[in-house]
Formats: sequence, structure tokens, C-alpha cells
Amino acid sequence: MTITEDIFGDAPRQVAEFKAITKSGRDIWVNAVGVGIEFHGRISGLVAIKDITGSKLMEKQLHHAQKMEAIGQLTGGIAHDFNNILSIILGNTELAMMSIDDSDPLHMHLNPIHTSAIHAANLTRQLLVFSRKQPMNFITLSLNRTIDNFLKMINRVIGADIIIETYLAPELWSIRADSGNLEQLLMNLSVNGRDAMPGGGVLTFKTENIILSEDEVEFIPHARSGKFIRLTFEDSGTGMDEGILEKIFEPFFTTNEVGMGTGLGLSVVYGIVR
Repeated sequence: MTITEDIFGDAPRQVAEFKAITKSGRDIWVNAVGVGIEFHGRISGLVAIKDITGSKLMEKQLHHAQKMEAIGQLTGGIAHDFNNILSIILGNTELAMMSIDDSDPLHMHLNPIHTSAIHAANLTRQLLVFSRKQPMNFITLSLNRTIDNFLKMINRVIGADIIIETYLAPELWSIRADSGNLEQLLMNLSVNGRDAMPGGGVLTFKTENIILSEDEVEFIPHARSGKFIRLTFEDSGTGMDEGILEKIFEPFFTTNEVGMGTGLGLSVVYGIVR
């Protein structure tokens, strides 16, 4: 029997949802129903309590997934149209630059137009990755090998004051992925971690084989059961509060100062993973 079944007829009742703490110290959400009942001529009361933590989590994840899906559709449509406009600007600018000598004063004015258009095209490409409208070339590869190759050049980007630690599973399964986008994902995570550690710190990469059950995927949006690779990335930086956490994958959202990044780093990571 659940608390949603009406066994008290028209008896007065109060319903509430609130957070509670278990004996073990775990925070949970509960649904409480208080009902006034008459027993031997006296008004007594009954309170039924149900743990709804799982359903509240699923509701929150579903809302977030729906919001990101809507943002992705809007972003993808705008980025696709903008990309067509940029192709015309780039094409005609390149033709104009080819038709005049480098010493011509007009060339000096065309060059920043061309450079800015290329920069805008790169931003558009990242938006298309976020909205999952960018074609991907899936191949069979080793994630451990991809990480090893990436770490050989990352020190030039993150600086000498950041230590890199790796815990890569020795018998890791192969995966199907786009190698270029996978390297982009690793780069964006590393740069984001670096920005969170202005005084230096530790970046950690961990890989492992996992098998997701039907019960586990209920709490992971868009997931399915089966064999997967889990990549865990961690930095020892300043962290973030819950308000920021809810927005980190949204395009152009950033906690950095104006001019310090585009706010697309984690958006691109989200699109690649999806």
C-alpha cells in the first residue's frame, strides 16, 4: 500500500515534501501525509512518510536534460545558418585578397575581416558540436593511448605549476569514438581545470571498465545498459556551488572575467559525450 491510496475518505489531511536527514546522516527527500481520524470519539492523527529521493533526482535530471535539448536545438539552428553566412564572407574575402597585391592598402583592410571570419567559424563549429550537428568520424581506438598521446603535449598549455596524475586501467576495452573530438574533450577539461587552479594544483585522469545495469541507467539521462568505459577527470581547484553547477554546460556561460574565454569549453564537452 502506498500513501497515494485514499483509505481515509473525506478525513482532513495535510501533504508536504521536505528534506530530512537519516540516522546515518544522509540527506533525503520525503513525502509526508498527515491525516486526522476519529477513533472512539476522539480525533487522532496518522502520518505516512515515503522516501522520494530517487523520483526527485530523476525529475531534476529530466528537467535539466529537456532544457539542454531545447538549448541544443536552438543553438544548432542558429549556428547552421550563421555558418552559411560566414562561408560567403570567407570565400569572397579570400577571392578579393587573391586578386590584389599584398602591398595594396586594401589588402590590409581585408586581412582582419578574413581573420575575424575564421575565428567566428571556429566558434560556430563548437556550437555545432554542442548541438550534435557536427559530423563525427567514429573509429575503434584505445582511450588510454589517446590520453597518453595527449599528455605528451599538455604541459605547454597548463604550465609547470600543475601536476598530472593518471590511473589508467591496464586492460581497458576499446571504444568507438571520433579521435579529434576526444582530444578536444581532454583539452577543454584540462584548460577548465587549469583555470580553477590559479595557484597550481593536481589534474587527475582515471579510466576503468564498467557495466551499467538496467537499474543504474534509470538515474542517468540518455543512458543505456551494457559495457562502457568511464573516464573520470578531476582537478584540485576551487570547485563550484550548486547554482553554477546547473549551468556549466550551457553555451557562453562562464565564471571567468570578460575576455577570458568564450564559455564554450564545457558545452563542447557535453556535445561530444552526448
